[in-house]
Amino acid sequence: MKKEKIKDNTIIICLIIIICLLLLLISLVLIKGKVKYKYYDDDLISVNNSTNFKVQTNILDNNTLILLLTSNNDKTSNINVDVDFANEKGKKIDTQTVNGQVYAKNSSIFVFQVPNLKKDEYAGKIKINIKKDGEYKNEIDISKIKCTINDKVDGENVLSVNAKCTNNDEPISYLGGDFVVFKGNDIVGVSSFSQENIQKNEMFEATSTFVSTDGTEKLDYDNAKVFITYIQK
Repeated sequence: MKKEKIKDNTIIICLIIIICLLLLLISLVLIKGKVKYKYYDDDLISVNNSTNFKVQTNILDNNTLILLLTSNNDKTSNINVDVDFANEKGKKIDTQTVNGQVYAKNSSIFVFQVPNLKKDEYAGKIKINIKKDGEYKNEIDISKIKCTINDKVDGENVLSVNAKCTNNDEPISYLGGDFVVFKGNDIVGVSSFSQENIQKNEMFEATSTFVSTDGTEKLDYDNAKVFITYIQK
């Protein structure tokens, strides 16, 4: 009898634990639906992408929305990106538009400033709309700009990124590019650079540095890449 009673009590206790866990899970789901964001967060981002480009986006340092578009197309495209920022009530508080090019089989960065919220406001949805606006005729084949990249962290926890590039095409009057630092699926650093009057077969270098948000710890990253995003004869 005692063994049966102990067995029955064990079953009852297990059932109570399961019920409590289910109630806790339901509570967490309900609470999550009512979370108020004092600052814009990656969870609030939604993307409407009418192109076939790969999209990678997140908020950097709480104040910048970064969008990386990657193309596998054989031709360069003109791109329009519209971003709407709303508050928790759905009221649009800011709209930003950036037009640019995504070169064939290449990536381009689009940058937006995250608006400030009023004291009594909470963050709402960030809606990103991406659409193609025709093709862009290249003056120079961007694939002929070949780069190698090196990155290292020094004793001051500063990440240094260096790119050595060679122009294997015609002379270039102006060139623009971006260093992009990644941690998993997140972009944790972006820095632009430019070069002028690059001759055929000439090598050039670009360098940038990155630090963590507070500047006291090593920047947590996996790898760094360099993208040539604009060229002009």
